[in-house]
Amino acid sequence: MVNRLTPPRAPFNAESVRVQLPALADGVSVVGKRLRVVVFADIARSGQPPANPQYLVDRTITILALPENRMLEVMLPEPVTVNRGDLYVGIQSVDGNLSFAADTNGEARNHSFVSNDIGASFQPLRISGATANAIARAVVNAKFNAVSNLVPEVKEISPTAAPTGSSFKLTIFGRNFFPDSARAFAGAVSHQPSE
Repeated sequence: MVNRLTPPRAPFNAESVRVQLPALADGVSVVGKRLRVVVFADIARSGQPPANPQYLVDRTITILALPENRMLEVMLPEPVTVNRGDLYVGIQSVDGNLSFAADTNGEARNHSFVSNDIGASFQPLRISGATANAIARAVVNAKFNAVSNLVPEVKEISPTAAPTGSSFKLTIFGRNFFPDSARAFAGAVSHQPSE
């Protein structure tokens, strides 16, 4: 089972994968069971996982403990950098005896997929005929100005002062603002006094 995630900025680093593991129907503990975690990217942003993806991470762990909220966090051996596109995180029960949480009540986000042929193809995740959202996430980070890593620089703010309670338009001029660090930034924020 894989989840498609689209962080708002790139490049970004994936640091860990979080997955919710519900209690097993037979009441057996998940501790001691093996879990496979994969991470891959789709630079084309096709909206569908690529067939036979090239894994950036393919790691199998033995679950040693599970937090009370049953959300297991699997740290990646080292952060994985993705320069563009969608990020996919996937989970698989190695021993065939783990359950994974999914939401069928929320809005269908069409970002959860399942493969029955070890990644050769993927279909939308459905449970009892309904589109489901797998509860699997990635922890990612990106610097604000990820393109050039230059520190944003404010050159001028206009106006420099405004009467208390008045309406005004604040304009900020500078450079090295995301997403285009080579182009000067001019932004405007309107302020309306509260009633």
